[in-house]
Amino acid sequence: MAAVADPGLVPAEPRSARTAWAAAAAAAVLVVLTKPWAVTQPQLWAEDGSVHLLDNETYGVGALLHPYRGYLHTWPRLIAWLAGRTTDVAHWPLFYSLAALLVAAGIFARLASPRLELPAKPWLILAFVLAANAGETFLNLTNLHWLTSFFLLQQVLIAPPRHRWEGAADGVLLVLAGLTGPFVVVFLPLFVWRWWRERSRYALTVLLVAAACATVQGLLVAETGPHFAPQAQPLQPAMLWHVLGLRLVAWPLLGGRLALALPAPVPALMLAAVVGGLGWAAFRPHPQRRRRLEVLAAFGLIIAACMYRLRPDTWEFLELENGDSYFYIPRVLLAWLVIWQFDARPAAVAWVIRGACVAGVLLNAGDYIKPAPPNYEWRLHCGAIRQGQAANIPILPEGWILQYPGRSVHAELGPGWYAEEFDGRKTWNWSAGRATLRIVAGESREVRLHFALRGWGARQVTARVGDTVVWRGAIDFDQREISIVLPALPVGTTEIELSSDVPGEKEASKNRRVLAFALYRLGVD
Repeated sequence: MAAVADPGLVPAEPRSARTAWAAAAAAAVLVVLTKPWAVTQPQLWAEDGSVHLLDNETYGVGALLHPYRGYLHTWPRLIAWLAGRTTDVAHWPLFYSLAALLVAAGIFARLASPRLELPAKPWLILAFVLAANAGETFLNLTNLHWLTSFFLLQQVLIAPPRHRWEGAADGVLLVLAGLTGPFVVVFLPLFVWRWWRERSRYALTVLLVAAACATVQGLLVAETGPHFAPQAQPLQPAMLWHVLGLRLVAWPLLGGRLALALPAPVPALMLAAVVGGLGWAAFRPHPQRRRRLEVLAAFGLIIAACMYRLRPDTWEFLELENGDSYFYIPRVLLAWLVIWQFDARPAAVAWVIRGACVAGVLLNAGDYIKPAPPNYEWRLHCGAIRQGQAANIPILPEGWILQYPGRSVHAELGPGWYAEEFDGRKTWNWSAGRATLRIVAGESREVRLHFALRGWGARQVTARVGDTVVWRGAIDFDQREISIVLPALPVGTTEIELSSDVPGEKEASKNRRVLAFALYRLGVD
């Protein structure tokens, strides 16, 4: 399909294109720098565990078809499924964090793409990180849908594909983003607007795909979506404007401490002045007028949807962290509209706007890096999931408990093992040379027992169920992965005895334990 040139767009110069790509890379780095602990000591965050991990354990790939809070979460479900199929449970939090980072980097990279001809692109990209935020949107699966919604907005703004593979990529991203969160329903009018304006085959195809996704998500919201008590309460406009002014304008411009100190109605007046001024500027004749109006419309649509869902006008106290993800999209879109006034006329207005943005970044500088939360040592607790045992596991945010229900078949340690040891990266149990594993089955079925062994020197280890040898092999100082398939185990407890052909040796430490082999990552499928 031939692309139709937009007379309001000017192709980016090579230098500005390089700057946009540099900004995309810088934004990805800044995401990590704001929450380094999400990578260095990764832990599950809220629904990462209680929804995505548990549903993947229960339904597998079928979790893709299970709505949560009234809509599908395709992107997080896929990541949880991939983590479960490719990595050990000890690495799932890191897998989730890095996958969420990769999605964010993809959003930044697509914004830097030549197909998105937007003015001041480097600043638009950096706004994702520099706009004041509580940090909960990045590096987790729970809030990933707030970020993936920008793939939908990019699809509204992006130029038609020049190659077939670009069109295919657009379709994949549109379906993934459209079936992740309810935002395709919210932004559907923008897809209609684009089709009405262009009347091209490409715009019609995009609209039909978006409409199909919106139909699926809309029906799920109507049939399964939760209803919150505040939604039935009368609207309190003064409080709503105060919260919006505080979260969208005062906080980004003045920093959190000064913003919270402002008395009513100052935040509301700031909101009226900023949104009113940007709205007036968007409607003025300008080569970028259409782009400004599209972003302004997206801002209005998402504000209406999020405020209906959240109803912050019913809050009894004011702070900046509760429900911050609901304000993240409109805050970034408002920042875009402000950035597009960097070239406002007269020049004095542009300098005032630039100065206000610099001041806002400086006043928020102390809050960009989020303090490290408690480290609940995921690796110490995740063995229960690997083994299929019921457990209550502490995760983030502080006070959140992952209530893992266990599986119908689980594995556990029997006699012959020393206490568990931990070096910050892995856990293990030593044996003196003879030890027992137990499989507790609530149903009769084939079971795969898997674990790793490391020897205190070279030796041969034999695994027996009663008098039957189910595995025998050589081990040494390096870990050896072992998988044992046990067909049709009976209901109840089955014991597997591990024994070494070489006696254990006394360790050199003061404990003087006799050590033969160590067990790692015991699990059962």
